[in-house]
Amino acid sequence: MRQRIWIAMLLVFALLTAACNATPKRSLPESTPVPTPTPGPVEEVTIKLYQMAPDNPGEPMLDVLVAGFTQQYPQFKVERVILPGEGDPREVVKGMLDGQVDVVPVDYWEESLTSASLPLDTYILKSGVDLDAYGPGFAGHRVDGKTHYLPYALIPIGIMANADLLKKAGVTLPQGTWTWDEFRALASQLTRREAPQTWGFVDMPLEEVVRIYLEGQGDRPAWEATDKELQEALQFFGTMVRLDQSVQPLTIRQWQLNTRDPLPDMQPVIDGKIAMWPSVYVEGVAEALGLPFETEWALIPTHVGRKPASLGHIRAFAVSGGSKVPDAAWEFVRYATGPDGAKALAAGGVLPMYLTDEVQKAWFARTPAPPPFTEAFFKTNWYFYQEEDWRMGLGGPEFLLVLDLNRMAGRVLTQGMDASQAVKLFREESAVSIKRAAGR
Repeated sequence: MRQRIWIAMLLVFALLTAACNATPKRSLPESTPVPTPTPGPVEEVTIKLYQMAPDNPGEPMLDVLVAGFTQQYPQFKVERVILPGEGDPREVVKGMLDGQVDVVPVDYWEESLTSASLPLDTYILKSGVDLDAYGPGFAGHRVDGKTHYLPYALIPIGIMANADLLKKAGVTLPQGTWTWDEFRALASQLTRREAPQTWGFVDMPLEEVVRIYLEGQGDRPAWEATDKELQEALQFFGTMVRLDQSVQPLTIRQWQLNTRDPLPDMQPVIDGKIAMWPSVYVEGVAEALGLPFETEWALIPTHVGRKPASLGHIRAFAVSGGSKVPDAAWEFVRYATGPDGAKALAAGGVLPMYLTDEVQKAWFARTPAPPPFTEAFFKTNWYFYQEEDWRMGLGGPEFLLVLDLNRMAGRVLTQGMDASQAVKLFREESAVSIKRAAGR
């Protein structure tokens, strides 16, 4: 909903999920059931779809869905509506309640959206939608026991690199899975200390990457890691910062700015001073950002002994509570989040949440074919970035615990605090955060 630079590049991470869930083999319908026709002449119905801005990086996937939906269901017309405020949640909620928009794409959930959106459970039951189709990672996405949105796309998150700097160093990013130790070695290899100086990895901010590292250690939230696991993560990235000197240093860290979303300084990346950085996998993202060089992309590294996993961010649709055409709005959501929408997205180069063998065929049938490493999207575990962001407006402690984690990492990475002391302070602060959340 809000326009965020990290949706394009994810140079600034927000919040990361706990669960690491396997994508199951499941028997699912390969086409969306056609709505029951109404006898007599069919009147065209207009569905108003919210669009944050004309140049929003996430909009191409909406183009694919709108084209596929209106072709399959010509009785519907989809009109794109831009509301004031460029994603200001207050304006979006007002537009939903006033019926200015019927369907809203969301990339996180705020408490205000609950009262502004229509619960979809009755529609889901009548339409026979199988929520298991979205995998176990979606099971907890209910607000007050109701389903207010359905997911339609997965935005994979991994490591992007400057291909020119890779070529100069005589290396390439791995096309399959790789480990954190291999990532660290490559970052060191790509670091150049003499002029013109380059850094192997970006720090925008590194504490969020620390949380990714912690999430990959086990099937639990980062803040539930053991003291030993926390210290290991802090020592790993502390070594990159101080010993390897392969990470661009920051003097001010995210937790010191008292904000979740400090805007990153993109200029070092554009200037070719950074070899690798966190990034979404969206076709054309490098061109959209105007990067003056070719890029390569790789999966998030995994821990030795752990099953390879893919990290992703969910995109979903909600129906406005004030919609004048809620049934028609539901038909669009049902198509977009179901098997037909999934195949349309895959054919258009966007990874859907609804993953089946037919979707995989559509994904690789494109010309030019997607990179071979994307096969891992269909075969590895998935864990979902920003899960806490979906829940934090509901009074849970996740947001406070994430800030505690960021403070812990910042103390080690910037201030040089001993890892064991930082972990001890984290335990004390997180206990306070849990009590604070419980008292709301």
